[in-house]
Amino acid sequence: MFSGHPVAALAATAPAACHGVRATTVVTSASPHVVNGTSGRDVIVIRVAGHVVNAGGGNDLVCGSAGRDVIDAGLGNDIVFAGAGNDTVDGGDGHDVLDGDAGDDVINGGVGDDVENGGAGGDIENGNAGNDHLNGGAGNDTLDGDVGADVDNGGAGADTVMLGSDDSQTDDDPSDTDVESGDDDDGGGDEGGGDGGGSDG
Repeated sequence: MFSGHPVAALAATAPAACHGVRATTVVTSASPHVVNGTSGRDVIVIRVAGHVVNAGGGNDLVCGSAGRDVIDAGLGNDIVFAGAGNDTVDGGDGHDVLDGDAGDDVINGGVGDDVENGGAGGDIENGNAGNDHLNGGAGNDTLDGDVGADVDNGGAGADTVMLGSDDSQTDDDPSDTDVESGDDDDGGGDEGGGDGGGSDG
C-alpha cells in the first residue's frame, strides 16, 4: 500500500496593493522620512505612519496607513485613501479624489475639480480653486469650497460650512452653522444658525 506524506503548500506572500492595484512603492519603517514618487503614475502603499509622501506628477493612487500620514498627491488626477489617523492630504493640481477616512483630517483639494470625503472625525476640508464636492461625513467638520461652484455636504454632526455665491448644499441640518461670504474669494460674511437658511454642505 502506498504510504505518502502530506505536501505542505508554501504560503506565498501577496504583493502590496492599493485597492487591488499592485504597488510600485511601499513605505515601511526602513523608508526615508520623505518619500518621493516619480513624474509618472505611482501606486504607493504606506504601511507605517510617520512619513511625508510626495507622489509627484502623474495620475497617482495612494493608500495611507492606520496612523497619521502626510500626503501630497502632486500634479495629476490622483486618488488618495488616507486611511485611519489624523491625516493631512493635499491634492495638488488636477481633478482629485481625496478620502480622509476615520480621524481628524485636513484635506486641501488644490487647483481642479476635486471630490473630498472627510469620513468620521472632525475634518477640515478646503476645495481651493475648482468646482469641488466636499463631504464631511460623521463629526463636526469645517468645509470651505473656496473659489468655484462647489457642492457641500457636511453629513452628521455640527458642521461649519463656508458658502460662496456660487456654492450649494445638499442637506439641511439644523445643527450646522453656515457662513455666507457672498463671494468665493471673500472669507468674510454673516454667520447664520441652522434654521434652514442653509444646509450642512
